Amino acid sequence: AATMSAYTSVMACAKLLGNDFVHYMKKSAITLGRRGEWNGKEPDVPLGESKKVSRVHAKIAFCRDSGRYEIVCLSKNGLFVDGRFLSCYYLPVPLDSGSLIQIGEKLFYFLLPIRASGTGMENVEVTFPKLNISESWDTKERAKMVNAILAHGFDSWKELNKISGKSHSLEAVKYFSHAFVATVIHHTGVKDAEVASSLSKMLRESQPAGVASYGPLKIFSKWPELEDMAVAWARRLLLLHKIRKAVTTYGERAVLDGVDEISGVPPAPWWTRTHDVDLLRGISRHGFGNAPAIRDDPELCFSPKNSGKPWPKSQAVGQRLRDILRALTLRNAKYNRKSRRRRVASLNIPTTNGTSVSRAW
Repeated sequence: AATMSAYTSVMACAKLLGNDFVHYMKKSAITLGRRGEWNGKEPDVPLGESKKVSRVHAKIAFCRDSGRYEIVCLSKNGLFVDGRFLSCYYLPVPLDSGSLIQIGEKLFYFLLPIRASGTGMENVEVTFPKLNISESWDTKERAKMVNAILAHGFDSWKELNKISGKSHSLEAVKYFSHAFVATVIHHTGVKDAEVASSLSKMLRESQPAGVASYGPLKIFSKWPELEDMAVAWARRLLLLHKIRKAVTTYGERAVLDGVDEISGVPPAPWWTRTHDVDLLRGISRHGFGNAPAIRDDPELCFSPKNSGKPWPKSQAVGQRLRDILRALTLRNAKYNRKSRRRRVASLNIPTTNGTSVSRAW
C-alpha cells in the first residue's frame, strides 16, 4: 500500500500519491487523463487506458485569488474528491493537503509539502471508499421520492424523511436526493450549461455536514423520462431553493421586505402583495404545485375563510411566481452591492520547505 512520507528530496510544489504511481507537481497547473496523445499532447499525469477516464479528464491548478490549489473536472464521467461527486458542470473545487481524489478506478492523494512528522498523515493506506448506504429503492419508492424532491426541494430533509416513511434512513434519503440532483445536473449540462452550473453551485452550498455525495445512482441510469425532463426539473429545483432560502433568511411574513414593486400582471384583479407573500409561504410549507393545500391553509389569505376568492389559473400563478423570484434576485443583487467591500488579496504559494510566500496586490 502507498504511504505518505513527511519529507521528500524532490523539489516540487505538490505531490499526487497513489497505489501504483507518484507524480510531483513542478509547475502551477497540470492535466490528468487517459494515456495517449490528444491533439498531439499527452496529459501531464496519465491515468491508464480505461475508457472511464477521458483523454483530458481534469486539471489541477494554483488559484491566485484564493491562494489554494483547485481541481476542475473536464469530463462528463465526473470524478470524486473526498467522496464527493464532481462533474464537468461544477466550478473548480479547492484541494486540501490529504484530499482523496478518484478518477475512474484510479485513487490517489493530493499532498502539499509538510514541515515535520507527527501530522497524522504518515503511513495512510490508499483504499477505495465504500458506500455504506443501500441502493435498494424500488420503482414506487423512487417515483415517490422524486415527486417529493420536485415538490419540496432536494434539501427539505424533514419533509422528505417523512414522505419516505420507515423503509429508509435519513442518511439514505439524503444520499438519494444528492444522487438524483447529480443525475439531473449530468443530463442538464448537455442542453443548458448555465442552468447546470447554477444547480451545481446550489448543490455544493446545500451540502449538509457529514453527508457525502457519490454521484448518480445506478437506478437512474435507465430512466428515459429523467433525460427528457432534466432541464425542467433543474429549473424547478433552483426555484424551490430560492424560495426556501428567502423564507429562511427573512422569515415567512417578511420574505418580500426590501423588494420593490413586482413587475408583471397579477393572476387576478384582486391579487395584492399579501397574496405574493402567502404564495411563497404556501409553497415553502406545502410544496410546489400543491394548490389545494395552499388554498385551504387557514393561516394564508387564500383560505375560503379569509378570502372566498376562486384560485386563479395555474399558468397565471406560475408566471406570477417567476415575476416574484425575479424581484427577489434583484433585491439580493442590490444588497450584495451595498455590502461589498474592497479587500487586499493575499497570495500564499506553498513551497517545498513548508513555508509560504505572501504578496499583496
